[in-house]
Amino acid sequence: MFNDYQTRVVNVHDLRSALSVPATVGLFVGTTEELGNHGMSLPHSISRASKKRQREFVAGRYCASRALKSAGHELDVELPIGEDKLPNWPSGWTGSISHCITVTVAVASQISLHASLGVDVEEWMDAQVAANIQSEIGLPSEIALFHDLSPHHALTLLFSAKETLYKALYPSVRQFFDFKAVQAVNVTESTLTLRLCISLGERWPCGSDLVVTYALFPDHVFTMLCL
Repeated sequence: MFNDYQTRVVNVHDLRSALSVPATVGLFVGTTEELGNHGMSLPHSISRASKKRQREFVAGRYCASRALKSAGHELDVELPIGEDKLPNWPSGWTGSISHCITVTVAVASQISLHASLGVDVEEWMDAQVAANIQSEIGLPSEIALFHDLSPHHALTLLFSAKETLYKALYPSVRQFFDFKAVQAVNVTESTLTLRLCISLGERWPCGSDLVVTYALFPDHVFTMLCL
């Protein structure tokens, strides 16, 4: 199921195609190390953080700015830290940022086109790490849905998809929920359907199904949800 790329560098065109990103959604992706070296003013809380955290913050904000521009936002913006430490997107816009050690990605769109977005990138877990945390992430019946993936790759994808769903829903529901509040019920070659096992208000009652798209690369898995 892995895409056959000659290099392990994920570029914007490849990722847009692999995730079937709508034309109305801006996306930008790059290496955390490279993007984290862009000059950018840091909030006080970040200026006191480790160099690693500063680099991740800058990389995320840079990706978000580029994603906004590719979605049609006219200005270069540096997103401040808002409520619950979430990025404070420009009025009328929404988006999502994710990073791992090596890669950072962001998506953005006008709220009039997409009420909310979620995106996530993860490096593949090794078998030992996956075995240690599987009970916290998903049921054996969920892992069994991924017929073409090894158990630790399946768990990485499941982890990422649930992270993406949380990122997409939290800004509107403002309610914490863990991985067990969501269950995978169907998998295709490019989508993963997650079902809510709890109610998150009138808009998202228990039993609601949400379809996350995913893309597998040699070193990473990406997931995205557009609402």
